[in-house]
Amino acid sequence: MLEAVRIAVPLDTGDAPPAPVLSVVEPPAEAPQEVVRVTLRAASSLPPRLAADWAALSNEASEPNCYAEPWFVAASLKAFGGERVRIAEVRRGAELIGLAPLGVEQHYGRTRVRFVQNWRHHHHFLGTPLIRRGEERAFWSALLKALDAAGWAPNFLHIRGLVEDGPVHPGLAAAAAGVGRSCALVHPGSRG
Repeated sequence: MLEAVRIAVPLDTGDAPPAPVLSVVEPPAEAPQEVVRVTLRAASSLPPRLAADWAALSNEASEPNCYAEPWFVAASLKAFGGERVRIAEVRRGAELIGLAPLGVEQHYGRTRVRFVQNWRHHHHFLGTPLIRRGEERAFWSALLKALDAAGWAPNFLHIRGLVEDGPVHPGLAAAAAGVGRSCALVHPGSRG
């Protein structure tokens, strides 16, 4: 596996001023578990130590996704422009339990509405974020709360290219239900 490289990418300048690094702490569900923390930052400001944690996470993900590995994301940002990309880094204590590139989109179908979506390009065929096995619901719960608290994250979260019958999708559905939200499946499809 290649090591991730740091790529300079300007922060999203949409309608809102750029947001600094944002951390949201999720209280533990049970006493013995450590706190789940979400850090949302511009792809251009990733700390060097993240590369090793990200590479290790890709080896322990509940749903492997080569398109979400650090080497592929770094190359994609460089090749296809990641000017508006932010990285959601979710940790339980010091352990990285999930990571997802996110962007703010301007149109949903033909409707002009700003929303957050997992960042992908046309040569990125699977949108599943890297999530440590067994941490699917904790990842999504913490991410949804963090996006609610982020001033730059408008309206709703749309995840493209998520495998419906894998362990990541039920984690998202359970997290959404836990905060009283729906988790609708739109544009279902199959490859093959």
